[in-house]
Amino acid sequence: ANPSPPRGRNEDHIGRGGLWVVPSRGATFYPHSGEHYATNKWGDSRMGIAFPRLVTVSGTYVAGQAAPGAWTTGLRAVGYRGDRQVGHTEWFENISDEPAWFEIDLRDVDRIVFEARPVIRGAAWYAIDDFTYVAMDETNRVTTTVVDFEDCHYRQTLTGSDYPGLIW
Repeated sequence: ANPSPPRGRNEDHIGRGGLWVVPSRGATFYPHSGEHYATNKWGDSRMGIAFPRLVTVSGTYVAGQAAPGAWTTGLRAVGYRGDRQVGHTEWFENISDEPAWFEIDLRDVDRIVFEARPVIRGAAWYAIDDFTYVAMDETNRVTTTVVDFEDCHYRQTLTGSDYPGLIW
């Protein structure tokens, strides 16, 4: 089994792990597709997603969350296989009110951790949408999965769930 993804630090929420959530209608700002996306609720600087098997994480659309001064100035993804770090991306800095494709291309990982540059008291906010990864299923067929969050509801907490077969 994969370990729980690590959580970062937000000075206002020490001792409480960060949460991946689908924001409320009033807090939804810049989806790439449809009406929903996921965000790091308390602006925690390290948020993870684990997979039930090895995958290649292709990428995701990233936008700012909330007001521009709260947006992270940089985001990167770190890939793990078991407890071992096996790669990371360069810093992605194209974060604005227009969702932009963040090419991740981490191969044969069972977990990734998004690391955000903090901007306010150890916190930084961002949104992910159309999170895309490629895996081989039990019949050795390659499948591409795009998590677009459209079957979620406003204010849905993803952390602690297996939506859609992942560990948030």
